[in-house]
Amino acid sequence: MIGKEVVARRKRAGLTQRELARLINVKPNTMSQYENGVRKIPLDVLANVAKVLKCSVMDLAYEEMGIAAAPETERLITDGRPA
Repeated sequence: MIGKEVVARRKRAGLTQRELARLINVKPNTMSQYENGVRKIPLDVLANVAKVLKCSVMDLAYEEMGIAAAPETERLITDGRPA
């Protein structure tokens, strides 16, 4: 689920849900709905989230796309280079 990946990356970035919401210009309640899977994240919003979290849309949506691991994780597994 995209929301779970957003939560994990947001926490790694040291951001609160409210802070991320402000940075991508959505209401905190809307951000909560995205993270909890209540509401689907529009692609333009997902792109903004990825930009703030310094990752790609693909890194956030890999499970939705049927990919076994996030692309950056896959790179670490296959060639040992940090993402």
